[in-house]
Parts: sequence; structure tokens; C-alpha cells
Amino acid sequence: QPPSRPTTPKEADLNRPERMGKLKDAMLQVCEALAYIHGHGLVHRDLKPSNIMVDDDRQVRLMDFGLAKFLADDAGITADGKLVGTYRYMAPEQILGEPLDGRADLYSLGVILYELMSGRPPFDAKTPHELWRQVLETEPPPLLALNLHGDPQLARVAHRLIRKEPDDRFQTAEEVYEALSE
Repeated sequence: QPPSRPTTPKEADLNRPERMGKLKDAMLQVCEALAYIHGHGLVHRDLKPSNIMVDDDRQVRLMDFGLAKFLADDAGITADGKLVGTYRYMAPEQILGEPLDGRADLYSLGVILYELMSGRPPFDAKTPHELWRQVLETEPPPLLALNLHGDPQLARVAHRLIRKEPDDRFQTAEEVYEALSE
């Protein structure tokens, strides 16, 4: 039971039924696309809002596979040791330079969903170092504390997707799809 206070204009806008329907539909399509690429042994490694395009027919397309890697390839760092990906959406294991699998993309999807539901990222800092510290060491504010009238099911999915340990997240895009379809 969320605390009772009037809905803020921002929350009213974030929670518009039409927007929530489009959001859920787009998330389901992203899950289908991730299931496809993960099923073919690829990890996107740079999932972020600007790499998710929606056309006039509301068909979602994943873009920019420039950082995608086959799972059989090496870890998530480039040959010269530089981190790749966009910091705000990077999974903890990507920040640490550990080998990646599809769960890193699912973490990024969780950050996107958190932002879409709250109007802000789960972690926010002025420098990459401070952002990485937050991602690795702190818990984000509960979504339903930022958006009291947000969809509890979507909030649960987002929080599970952004857990620190890959084993604590959804394990496949298909599992996320099922959770969003409930």
C-alpha cells in the first residue's frame, strides 16, 4: 500500500495509461530482440535508450551493434584495456571488466525501465568513478518511493534487473518477457 499523498504532475504524466501501455509493449519487444540475439550467442553490451528505436508502426528495433560481441570472444574490455559501453547503463560485471553474458544486457534494460518509471536514473553522479562506486556499492532508491503511483509489477521487474549479482537477476530475456506479461 503506497503512502497516500496527491499525485504530482510528473507522476501523472509518467503513469498515463496510454504511456504505460506503450512502455510495456516496447519492453516486451526489446525482450524478444534480446532473446533472439542472446540465442545466437551475442551480447549487445551497449543497450541504452538511444539504441532502441520505435518506428511509426510502434515496431521496436535494437540499433548500434558496434560493441556487440560473441559470447565465445574474450571479456568486456577492448584490446587496449578500455571499458566499452555507456557508463550509466553498464552492469557491475561490465564495469569490473569481467566476462559478460546476456544478463549484462538485462541489467541495462533494468536501468532503462527504472528511468522510464521514475524520470531519473537509479544511480547519478558527476564522474564515471563516482557512478561506478554507486553501481557497485549502493542500492538505488525504491522506484515506488520516487513514483508512488507507479506500476508495482514494472517496479519489481526493474529492481530485479538491476541487482548487483548476475545470478540474482532474471537469467534470460524470456524470463523478463514472462514477468512483464503477467
